[in-house]
Amino acid sequence: MVVEARLTDLSVIPAPQDIAPYRRALLANGYEVVRVVSGSYRQKKIMAAHWVIEEGQVLKDAIREKGKTYRMVLERYDEHPELEGERLVMDSDEFKLILFYELRK
Repeated sequence: MVVEARLTDLSVIPAPQDIAPYRRALLANGYEVVRVVSGSYRQKKIMAAHWVIEEGQVLKDAIREKGKTYRMVLERYDEHPELEGERLVMDSDEFKLILFYELRK
């Protein structure tokens, strides 16, 4: 699915040394859905994870701004078994929402 969503709940990107022995990490943020471009999603809030650390380095596009709207291509996180065992940082208490994974551009 493709959505345009405003970042509302921003998680803190950890320092690479804080996730050791992991060298990669995903970060889950909370968003308010502004528009569903394609696909179907009926809730007003969404949780989406994107890559923030690879090879022990914070990625250039990892930093996001609270209040800014992002266009994201999303799939359900649990449909990506390759992510099992990866470090996932999530500071939210929105446990009732389905977690999505933002596909890379």
